[in-house]
Amino acid sequence: MVVLCAALAACQSVATLDPPPVAGARSAVLVLSELDAPVAVAVFDPLDGAWPAFSSRTDGTLAAASFACAPERLGLKKGIQTLGDAAMHDLLPPPAARYATPVGPGSVPAWTAERGASTAFIDATRRLAVAADARCTAAGSRYESEIIQLPNDGHRIPAFAISVDDSRVLAGAAGGFLYLVEDSGVRRLESIEGAPYLGAYRAPDGLLWLITEAGEVRRGTLEAGFEVVTASSAAPFHRRLERLTIAGPTTAAAPFELFVETFAADEIHFARYDGVRWTLLSQVRYEDLFLPGVAWVGPGEAVAIGASERGENYVLRYKDGHLSHEVLPGSVGAASILQHPTLGTLVGRDQEGIDVYDGSIWRVFQDIDAPRYIRVMHPEGPGLLYAGSTEINYAASAFGQYQPSTGVCPVFRTFTDLAVSHLTPLGDRGLVALTLGGPNNPMGITIMRRIWGPQDCSKL
Repeated sequence: MVVLCAALAACQSVATLDPPPVAGARSAVLVLSELDAPVAVAVFDPLDGAWPAFSSRTDGTLAAASFACAPERLGLKKGIQTLGDAAMHDLLPPPAARYATPVGPGSVPAWTAERGASTAFIDATRRLAVAADARCTAAGSRYESEIIQLPNDGHRIPAFAISVDDSRVLAGAAGGFLYLVEDSGVRRLESIEGAPYLGAYRAPDGLLWLITEAGEVRRGTLEAGFEVVTASSAAPFHRRLERLTIAGPTTAAAPFELFVETFAADEIHFARYDGVRWTLLSQVRYEDLFLPGVAWVGPGEAVAIGASERGENYVLRYKDGHLSHEVLPGSVGAASILQHPTLGTLVGRDQEGIDVYDGSIWRVFQDIDAPRYIRVMHPEGPGLLYAGSTEINYAASAFGQYQPSTGVCPVFRTFTDLAVSHLTPLGDRGLVALTLGGPNNPMGITIMRRIWGPQDCSKL
């Protein structure tokens, strides 16, 4: 039997308590306090049925917070907890419910619901012996990474990464090198006609659409091969492209269309392909490093970063045949874009964090002190995972998470040895990250295997 006591050697009274209402919970964190100061903390799993006994030498308060997550996911072990120095931020995610009861010789125990945490509870739980990012990985995802050593076969910078199906990712490097990434490892594909490819899109019907560095469009599958859809002469952008990205419908009900953004010869092009013909939407000069970014928002609508003639802190929206230039908050440029299934259109900045379009204007979604150059973002349940550099463009990327229940994680993780330029799901197994060590350095591949996915510990 676990006993929480202000002074175990001098316990004078024992309060026999029924558990608080924790039906459906997997964890309960219990804090005994006296004179508004924490005395002891215990953790139990309601499914074990091992409800502790509580003793108090003087009158005090017993607080209980219940969570939908198991203790190990919270970073805790069951039983009495060891308290250390206080962290600067909460170490546990928000609970599903809070309760408190008086305890001690002069008290009549009775659980009552609490709306907020007491000072003693906050103090105690910030002193728990858990990892600094326990709050983040409880609500978000947790990964283990494997850096793949690619052969020195002449491949160049990363070009694209696209999910072929639920277990494979096709990764392309400039120069015509293609690799198939599976959970078990990576192998080079030697014989796919039409290379070198610079961009790829997977349609809802499973067909892959590939664009070469000369602007030729092909479609097909790895098994059946690829056919030419349009010749390079039809493309409304420079030949010998350096970088490009493709976005298209994410649902089978939407009409087919491709939005393509390219970078070459210090120019950015934004174009649309409707299945028959190309339309050039924008052409602007840009004389610095640029990684194209475009998001398909809905039928006949897409947003591109870097394509506005008004400046790098604008995005260009194409909707129903019309173009509009939309200013972002702040003064710095955009580095990435994501159409999130629930949060809407998000833009990662060179600095200052992430912005969101609220239907009428762009506003700051999250201020993030680090990393800079948020190059990639990926949906993680109701939230997202993002990565960028905390130093220079090509330093190893720091990964952060945002979940609605916890906000931005104050702790960043490094899974790669170089900066991440592309991030693509490997089914439900994890993610494939393509890395870049410089503007002309060869591509690297890191497999990020998911230990667990996001879970809202505050919802029973």
